[in-house]
Amino acid sequence: MYASKFYRREESWKRQLTWSFEIPKRTIETPKSAEIDLICEVAPNAKDFYHLKVPVKFLKSELPNLYVLKDGNVGLFLSAEQREMFAEIRGNGKVGFGRFLFVPARLACKTAT
Repeated sequence: MYASKFYRREESWKRQLTWSFEIPKRTIETPKSAEIDLICEVAPNAKDFYHLKVPVKFLKSELPNLYVLKDGNVGLFLSAEQREMFAEIRGNGKVGFGRFLFVPARLACKTAT
């Protein structure tokens, strides 16, 4: 599980609302699970979080479009801007991670009624 605080524009080198993660190379190459959990703070100092369950296969397939650090780790810089929420903005491909937003079944049932 990897967590990121909510970075305000003035804290972000891209001057955008973002979340930042560094996923170790070994986590992608020899995963202990089929998914990697990314936890994103909803707002600065919030007690609520977004939970992304990202398949390791997806990360492997998108590796050419992601930002790989010199040590081989993957640096994810996800947008928290409304127009491109959960899009990776540091790499080459603006890879979208929004489809991996996890909503617990009990919450999904409550919002569906």
